Amino acid sequence: MTRKRNPILLFLVSLFPGAGEMYLGFFKQGMSVMALFLLMFAFSNIFYTPLFAITPVLWFYSFFHSNNLNSLPDEEFYSVEDDYFLHVDSLFRDNGAILRRHSKLVAAILIFFGASILWNSFSETIHYIAYNLLHLPDSISQLLYRLTDGLPDSVLAVGIIVLGIYMIKNKKDSLKEGGEI
Repeated sequence: MTRKRNPILLFLVSLFPGAGEMYLGFFKQGMSVMALFLLMFAFSNIFYTPLFAITPVLWFYSFFHSNNLNSLPDEEFYSVEDDYFLHVDSLFRDNGAILRRHSKLVAAILIFFGASILWNSFSETIHYIAYNLLHLPDSISQLLYRLTDGLPDSVLAVGIIVLGIYMIKNKKDSLKEGGEI
């Protein structure tokens, strides 16, 4: 059951993302925030991406959200519904219809992350072969290293930019169809 708690203890618990919501009894919110935070942290360490740069945003959201929930008037506090952060439960409704509808996108993302992990695992071996076995000049070896070291991050960045452009284009098209532009 959700109920208001000791503000000092809540402050301490809410220092870890999602724990404050769980302490207040909002387990769906807390677990989803905590899982998202840990996934973002893990992905940024696995892929050496700047994804970790946005984890403070999630941390601040969780910290202030749990403390604001506890400061709500009783009537409003007890009317707050426990729901997943970003509504991830909708992905699994109707036997995963949304996931099936976007299965190619999910597959492409999984393939990219798998290839990125493999690339990070074998890139040092590729550089060793290029420098020591092929006896490439140092300048060419360094150029090869610089070009290939950031390849997964570059592909991810280009993918994000293309996705953003695609989303903007679709929004403009839908607004034109609705006669709002």
